[in-house]
This record gives sequence, C-alpha cells and structure tokens, in this order.
Amino acid sequence: MKTTGFMLLLILGLLTSLYAYDADNDGDNDDPYRLGFKSYASTGASFYINMLETDPLFSVVLQNDSNAQHTFSTSDGFALSNDRDGVMEPLEMGSAAITIDTTQLPGQLTENMGSGALRLQVIDSSEYFKVRSAPVSIAGNSGVTVNFTVNAVSSAVTSVPLVCNLYNTSSGYNMILSSAKYGQYMSVDDMPFGHVTGINSVVSHEDTAVISDKNLIINGWAFDDNQNMSITLKNIISGDIISSTVVKSLHAINSEIPFWGSNYKSGFELKWERGGESGYVEISVNLNDGEHNIQLPAQKVFLNNAPDGAILSPVAETFVPSTGLAVSGWAQDLDTNVSFGSYISCVEVYVDDMLIRRIPNSEPENETVYFSFIYDDMSVLTDGTHTFHAVACDSFGACATFGERSFKVVSSVPVITSVEPRIGPWRGNTMVTITGEHMIFANNLIVGQTQRDLNNVTLSDTSFSFFLPSITSPQSRYVDVKISNPLGSFIFRDGYHFIQAELDRSISNTPVVDLIYDNCRDQLLIVTGSGITRYGMTNYMPAHLDELAITSGDSAYLIDTSCTEDAACVVTAPYYMMELIDLTADNRLLPLVSLPDTGVDSLPSSLAWLQDGTILVGTTGIPARLFGIRVDRDYTSHSVTEYSVGDGYESIDVVGSSNKSVAYILCKDNDTGGFDLYRYDSKTSALERVTVNYSLAANELSELRIAPDFNGAEFMMYTGNTIKRFASSGEQLDTADYGAGLVLYDELRPVFYTITAGDTYFTLRSVYDLKKGLTYCHFPESATAREIAGLDWKGDKLFAANMEGLSVTKLSDIYPHIEYAPVFVQHGSTVTVKSHKSGTVSENVAVVVNNEKVPALHVSSDNDTHVFSVNVPMDNDTSGKIYTTVSDIPGAEQDLLMMTKLFDKLANQAGLDYFAPSGLFYDEVRSDLYAFSPTQTGPLSIVRIHLNVDNDGSVQAVRKSIPAGMQVVNPICMARTHDYILVVSLVSRMCTWFNVAEWDNAGNQQVREAAVSRYISPSGAVGYSPADSPDVNYAYVWNSVSTGSMDIFQLNLDTGVFKRCPLVSPHTTDIYIEHNAEDSSLDRAYAVSGRVWGCDSNYITVFNPNHPAESISAITRMMMDTSSSLYKVFSNDDSLFAAFVGSTGLALIVPDESGVGNHDCAVIYDNDSITSKFFGAGDEYLAFSGRNPDKSFNLNIMDINFLNDSLICDPYSVLHAYNPVNSAVYDVKIIENKLFAIIGNEIYVIDLTLSGRKNQ
Repeated sequence: MKTTGFMLLLILGLLTSLYAYDADNDGDNDDPYRLGFKSYASTGASFYINMLETDPLFSVVLQNDSNAQHTFSTSDGFALSNDRDGVMEPLEMGSAAITIDTTQLPGQLTENMGSGALRLQVIDSSEYFKVRSAPVSIAGNSGVTVNFTVNAVSSAVTSVPLVCNLYNTSSGYNMILSSAKYGQYMSVDDMPFGHVTGINSVVSHEDTAVISDKNLIINGWAFDDNQNMSITLKNIISGDIISSTVVKSLHAINSEIPFWGSNYKSGFELKWERGGESGYVEISVNLNDGEHNIQLPAQKVFLNNAPDGAILSPVAETFVPSTGLAVSGWAQDLDTNVSFGSYISCVEVYVDDMLIRRIPNSEPENETVYFSFIYDDMSVLTDGTHTFHAVACDSFGACATFGERSFKVVSSVPVITSVEPRIGPWRGNTMVTITGEHMIFANNLIVGQTQRDLNNVTLSDTSFSFFLPSITSPQSRYVDVKISNPLGSFIFRDGYHFIQAELDRSISNTPVVDLIYDNCRDQLLIVTGSGITRYGMTNYMPAHLDELAITSGDSAYLIDTSCTEDAACVVTAPYYMMELIDLTADNRLLPLVSLPDTGVDSLPSSLAWLQDGTILVGTTGIPARLFGIRVDRDYTSHSVTEYSVGDGYESIDVVGSSNKSVAYILCKDNDTGGFDLYRYDSKTSALERVTVNYSLAANELSELRIAPDFNGAEFMMYTGNTIKRFASSGEQLDTADYGAGLVLYDELRPVFYTITAGDTYFTLRSVYDLKKGLTYCHFPESATAREIAGLDWKGDKLFAANMEGLSVTKLSDIYPHIEYAPVFVQHGSTVTVKSHKSGTVSENVAVVVNNEKVPALHVSSDNDTHVFSVNVPMDNDTSGKIYTTVSDIPGAEQDLLMMTKLFDKLANQAGLDYFAPSGLFYDEVRSDLYAFSPTQTGPLSIVRIHLNVDNDGSVQAVRKSIPAGMQVVNPICMARTHDYILVVSLVSRMCTWFNVAEWDNAGNQQVREAAVSRYISPSGAVGYSPADSPDVNYAYVWNSVSTGSMDIFQLNLDTGVFKRCPLVSPHTTDIYIEHNAEDSSLDRAYAVSGRVWGCDSNYITVFNPNHPAESISAITRMMMDTSSSLYKVFSNDDSLFAAFVGSTGLALIVPDESGVGNHDCAVIYDNDSITSKFFGAGDEYLAFSGRNPDKSFNLNIMDINFLNDSLICDPYSVLHAYNPVNSAVYDVKIIENKLFAIIGNEIYVIDLTLSGRKNQ
C-alpha cells in the first residue's frame, strides 16, 4: 500500500446501520473502497477515521543498503543516495496514524467507560496488514495511533479487504462497532504525486520563465501505483491539453518497486514542440491514472520567438559596381512587448562570416526594423564568390539568421579563356560553350559580325552555352568572339574557326551500309541496300554521277577499290558473290566469284583489296574463315586461297590501311572471350601473327575493333571503354580509358578521329598522347552520327553517314600548313617557318620540333600567315619532325633533315685539310666507308672510315688505315670481292687491291696490281662475292667509250688474270650484280648499254657472273623502249631501278628472262631539267645527285619503298631536294638509314628517319 497522499477512513456512525462514504452528500458512493459504518442503535451518531497528514508521510528502509533511509516528501525531489548496488529494494515497512473523533460517538456507548476503555482494531484478512490495536480516549483525546506493518502489495492489487472493529475494553472487549459483515475494502489505489524540478528557460523575467527555444522542456518526477498514469501538459488559461511527449525518464519503477507500477519512471522530461505560439501562458503538468487527476503547481512562461527578416539586396548572383555593395532589408519581431521587456535589440550583417555592420534598434516599441546602407570596403569585395547573411536578435538573446545567399562581385569586364569546340561548320546552329570569368552579367555577344542574343541563355560566372550563328558563305574563316557587360568588352581573337562542311539530305532515307573514297579517281562510292551510288567531287561536296550496276544478288554490302586499276570489288547478298566492277566502263571485269561456304552461317563480313592484288575477305560464322582472292592482271581468271589462322573463331575482321599496303586481321573467339591478331604485308605477301596486350572485360569482345594508320606502321585497338595504340610489332605505345564506336587516323597529321553513334560531333585527339583531347567538331547541321565514315588519302575530307544524310567536312580547313627553310639543317641552324591558314593571332601559333614546343621568334604576319625564326634544338645526328599548331591543333608533320660533317667526327684528321673526295665505296661486311679522290695527285687519295650508329641515331666514326700502296693516283672507283678491296686508276689504267682481313689482323701490307689493256679506258668496276663460293673472287671492269662491242672484263683477284668477256655489251655504262643467298647459279649481273656513249639503243644484258670469263654469255637482253639514254642500274635488294639521261629520269624495271625483246619499264620520275649522275638506294629511300639547268648541283631524296607510303596511282616525286650554294654534289651512298653525300670537300651524313610523305 502506498500512502502518497492522505487516506481518509471516514466513519459515519448510526447505531443501527452501516453505509458507504458519500463525501459530498449527494447520495452517491464517491469511493466504493472507502470504509463506512452504520450504528447499532436507533439514534444516529457518526464518526470518522482519518489517516494523519504527516511529513514525512512514511519512511522506506532499503534492504542490503546499509539501512540507509531514503525519504520521499511532497516538497523534496527524488533522492537515491548511499546506494551500494544501485538497486532500490521493495518497500518493507510503513506506519500510519489513525485518529478517531470520540466526540462523534453516541453517549450511550461511552458512558461509564474508563480511560482507555475504547480500542480500535484493524484487521487485514489478506495478510497485507498485521493486526494492530490502540486505545481510544473519551476524555477529549481526539487521536489514537494504530501502527501496522505494510507488506509488499502486488501492482495488480488495487484494494485490500480491511475490517475495523471498535471495542469497549471495560466490559471485556465487547465489540460495539464492526464493519466485517458489510464486506468493506480499503483502497490501495492512491492518487499520483510528483514535482516539477526545472524548465528550459535561459532567462526569466520577474517570476516568469522566458522560452526562446522552439521546444519547451519541463523536467520533474512523478509516482503512482497505477500503471496507466499519463503525464501531460495543460494550458491553464485556456484549459487545453497541450500536445507533448515524454522524451526522457530515469530510474525504472517496475523493477525497483514493483507495486508502484511500471508505466512511468520516477524522472520525466516533457517536450512541447511548439509551433507559432507566442506570448504569456501558464502551464501545468497533469498526472492522471484514470481514477485521479492531479495538477501540479502552475508554471508561468513567456513563449518568445526569435525575430525574422528579409534581405532586399544584394540578390543572388548580384553585380557589384566599384562603388560598393548596396545592402537593404528588414527584421521583425511579432513578440514585441516592451512592458514585458521583449523587443528587437539589433540587426547584424555579415559578408564571408565577417561582421560588416551592426544596426541597434533605436525604437524598441516598433516590431519592425528597417535598414539600408552601402558597404564599400573593396578589400573584402574582391572579384569572386562571397557569402552574405543577416542576424536579428531580441532583448532576451534569441537570434535568427536570414537572407543567406552567395553573390558574385564583378568589378571587371568578362574574359574568355576558351571556346569549345573552336571549330565547326560554317552554317552554324551548333552548340558552343564559352568558358572564362566574370560572365554572369554578360549582355552582348558577337561572333564574327553576328550578334547573339543572350536573353534566353543561362549564364554563370565561368561558362555558358549557346547556339552558334552562321556566316554568310561557305569558307574557312577565323572570327573573333566579343563579349560585353556593363563595365566593358573583351575580344577573344580568332575565338572560333568556321570551316566548310555540308549535309546532303538526298540520301537520308537510303540505308547506307558502307562507303569508300576512291583516291585514284576522286570519287565517292556509297553502298546502299540496293546498289552503289557514285559521286564525283565538286569543290569539296560530292555531286551525284550515276548508279553502278550489280549483276549478282540483289544488294551490295561490302566494297573496296583497287589502287592500281579503275575497279571496285563488291560483295553482294544474299548469295555472297564477289564482283569486280570497271569504274571506267561500268561493267563487270571478271565472272562472278563465289565465296566458299565453309560453315554454319559463314558470311563475308569484311574486305580489303591490297596493293599486291590480293583481296582479303573475312567471314563470320562457325567457323569464321580468312580468304585471299588473287585476280590475274588481265582479269581472265582468279584463285581463292584460305589462310590458316585457326578454327576456333566466330568472326574474322579484315581492316586495310588506307594506302592498301597492309591489312590487319582480328580473329575473335566468342567461347573464350579472347582474340588473335595477324598482319598481312602486301609487299612480301606474308601473313604473320602479332602479339598484343589488351585485356577485355566480360562481353566486351564484340565491341573490339582495330584501326591502322595510313601505311599500317601502327594501329589502334579500341572498345567502348578503352583505346590502345600499338606499333606494327605489337609493342604498346599508349593507352587511355575512354572508348569510341569508330576510330580513323588522319592521313597527314598526328591526329585521329573518334565517332560514336548518336553523337552530333566527332572528336579530334592527339596520336602522340591518347589522353589529350584537342577539340571536337559538329557535323553540319548537328547531324546525328552513325559509325560509317571514311577519309580521302590526302587528308582533305571526312565523309560520314549520318541519320539525316551524308555529311562532308573539309578537314584541310582545320589545320595549319607550313613552309620552312632550310629543310636540311645542321646543329645550331636557324629555320624560318611560315605557318599558313593559322588565323590572325600569332600568339596562338606554336612551332613544334620532335613533339616538343620550341621557342620561336615572331618575325612578321600577313593575314593568316605568320613567320617565325627557330633555332634547331636537335642535339644528335637524327632527323626530326617539324610542324606548327594553332591553339594546339597540329598541322602535318614535315621533315627536318639533320646534316653532320663526317670528318668532324674523326679524331685523326691528318691530311684531310687537303683531301677533296668525290667518290664513295662502302664495305658492308666491315661497316667501312671509303672516300676517294679521282683528281688527287698527292700522297692521300683514299680515306677509310669505320662507322657505327648508336641507339640514339648518332654516328660514331673512326679513321682506319690501309696499306700505303693503296694510295693510288686518280682512283675512279672501288669494289670488294670477299676480303679483297679493289681500286681502279684511270690515268695508270691499273687495278690495285689488298686483303683487308689480313691487313687488319696481321698488318700484311701486300698490295697486288693488274694492268688494264692499253686499248681501253676503264670506266668502272664491280666486285662479285657469291655467298656459297668464297673461293670465287671476280671483279668486273667495263669500258664505256670504246668503239668495240665487248667492253666487259673479268679480273680474278686470286690469280691477277685480266680477261675480256665474250659478251656483246657495247659502251657499257654500269653493271649491277644481284646475289641469290642460297644458289649462286641464280646470281645475275645486269650490264647497261645506252645511248649516252653512242649506243644505238638502250638495253640491259643479263649474264651469270659466277662463270669464268670465257664461259660468260648473255642469258637475255632487255630492250628499254625510251627516247632517253639508259645510264645506270642499281637496287635496294627489293626493286631494280634504271637511271636515264633525258626526259625519263628513273624507272622501275622487272627482270624478264623469257627472251630478247622490248621490256616495259615503269617510269617513276620525269625531270629533263636535271641531269643525274650518282645514285644510292636503301630499304626506304633513294638518293641521287646531279646538275640543274643553271649548272648548279642538287641532291634529291625519293621514297624508294613507295608502296608503303603512297598510293600507286599517285606519281613518284622527290620528297626533299638540297641545292648547295657554290658547291658540287658528287657521290651518294645510303647506309642503313643514313645518307652519305659528298658536297664540296665535305662528306655529309644525312639521317633518313623521315615521314616518307611529301607535304600536301
């Protein structure tokens, strides 16, 4: 039983009856558990039993806690001290004082009773109470105390059966009053009680707590024996219950004192999340257990809301003039009550969290404060982004922040730093993004001469995008971009570059499946679902020519063109036939070629027609196959070869280089997700595997594609996520983490293009740095890309199939073009560079040498041409590349040919000051270069130099000795046969030789000589060293000016015997010997007889040089049908060349031993204004020297390996020509990739690490 309030036991007595307690006399039983009594007698009497209100009401002794006594009272808070184990034990003992008012007893009951004759007994049948009794005094003793023990009462128990008996002890404990027969109960359901200990008020005004927080929080404690007790908050003034929650409590009751209930804990925290309520209010905590409603003492509260406000200026993204920042706004406090002390105290304004102004409230009775001022401290208001806010506080310290925003201070004119893209079609209407500073208030934009309205353009401070206007006509034109704001304007010179581009919508509804540009005929062939449409070129736009007839199948879907004939190869469906079409006569050249059906769903899927006449076809299916179709030159027959590349592939893709010299074959295995790569070289007709490192993600194999550069020297592999660049060997050169649907190498510049389906543009990227994006260019009219596109070989045009039609972009408009001199440079040379098509701003132009920008002195400008002076930065013997960029967009690479003086590399230069070489001979076995002087009459006529080329391309030279006897007078030529070095003297008509191996190893100075017949004048000599016959040491000496017909002599260097060969070869001018590495019986010597020295015709006599002189006879004689005079024959081991004097300069010849007769020669160089005399050939280049019409000398370099670097339909041409001033050019020799040339009295070394392409 918990006696937290006072317990009334009212005894209202009538002698004859007992009745329940009715406190308000309304006839109702107010409390069914309160005791009531009825008297025995007819006369009524009433009395009551009252539990005293004492303080403390009762005490609690805790077990196991050192008998520490914890006290509860109505005035104290809840305390728990000296707690050994932290657990409050159940209540053990309570005491109560019960008082009986004896004046209310009937007199007849108390008559004749002595003192202490009355005794009250309390009986609890449920054993919660122990029996106790106490005497009752009649003589005015109004109180008697009955003590009893209280046991633990279950929390489920709300009442206890309690019987009160009143005895007269003077007559032997006679009961005069008892409640037993009426079944009365004593209630143990007591009223709640509690106490408020605190409220979250920071300040108070008089006896009122001021609450500025949005939440009103009341702390206190409360107890009840009823588990249903609720704790609520009540507005006393309005009588309303306030919505609140108990958010915190302490010390659980249910486990500590179970009979006190489990619903609430002793400590509580009430939280009122108030809305807009404000002002004075009285609140009270209300405790209700369903039976009792207790209201704790009221709390006086002033609900205070922080002021609010608004900022009128500055607005977001504001423009701040140089005069400063204009600030205005207002703050308002609706709780203003001056009498109560509530009003706005001040407003503070902050910029970048720094206080810039404090505004006190001079009129506190006004609930609104207005403010306005100019802040002009420009040290704070620098250009850039700033933050702003204001704070208003009231008299009670409640503050609110308002007007938070960022704003831009712009005290400068806008500045453009980039326009992206910087290039685009002349018709405009493409999206362009301008980046820079201070652009937020831009109000005017002019591109070229066209003003662009910015009213509907979303501007930020650093960038904005807009649709570009057009220019008036199709042209390549740089234009300025001018932007303005109220402070002024900025001009981004050459900010945009309009280029020529057009969209032909006439084929928008035609399903383009392939396209190719026929470089030899300048025609565009478009493959559609129904045939082939041919376009000619008008300016840079295609003009429809005709439709090419296809006789097989019903549609074409693959096409390639020949580089040697006016023909196209077409694969048609559904029968998968291959057809060759004559592009000149528009008819079929060859009966239909049926491609083999080798597997399930095996279909042709890729095609490449290469320079050697092979047509490679890749298929898809199970299994995929690779075929090669070889067609006879007269188109009368063909053969089909299947190449062995394995059986595990589902697709084989063939991609040819644009000059048709190389094809790469990509074989995909869907089962393993892997691939293999092969390379086909049309020069050797060899197919070899290429190993590359390219890891593919799951399901990425189908996306893998390959793109070779113009001659297949390198290639890229790519997917939609990754791109890698490789050398032809498979060595990885670069990688980047982005992908593309289609990659195309530019034909001239170090640039490649990427196209992705769905885009409206193509990108330009650097070949040398895959991660470097140069810019992008929209297709005309922002046409949507498909992944079908191609380039012309001259790098002039990009053709692309778009969803809206066929677009043509003139790529040559994009790039700068240079002229420079000199082309041949030495260390420390200064080169003058003219950069054309480079816009009007010279600062945008950079000169690049070997992929590094170099310092360039601006000399002059003329419209879009700028002249610079550049000091050559190259520091070794390797030639380099030079080009210019305009805003990082590169032009075509051009060659800078490095020239170094060989003699400067020699430590021992004794005698070289007077040595004037005019002839060269190279001993390739020992890497020795011999220079000789036919006009030298002194002791030094021959110089021997050993050569070595370092990894960086530098030439190392060491002078080596020869026997003194080899310094012959007037040497005109030299030759080698195995270990013998031979020199021929014109004046003495002597052949002199020595064994170089014996000289170098043992110092053997033996020199041997053989006299030439006095009837001839030797003109030249060649040595013969058969690979499989080291004992054959022949030298062949010829006479060009004799009047006879047999002018070739054989000298046996072992015996010294000199014999005339019985071979008719009058006026021999040259002999070239071609060796067969495996069988010397197949060695051939080509002896030239030409009109130069009076021969009636030009022909080449072919014989086997392995025979003794007397056994030599002509194998065949090849007649050269040309008006020019045949002069020389030379080779690079791959091709045989003939040199002429006259209108025909150089020709390719193919040996033909079928019989004597006229022989075709393919003229590769015509220039009757140059008389050529000396020739040299290497693997890549050919060099020849001669005289110009003005008698000056020249040195010319031509691409000898033309199939790798050009299309055969283009004429051979000189790549580079050197014309020395006042110096003669004599002999030339190409050794590896170095050209050795005698110019004046010097031997120059010229590195031939070149691009192989003439500047377009």
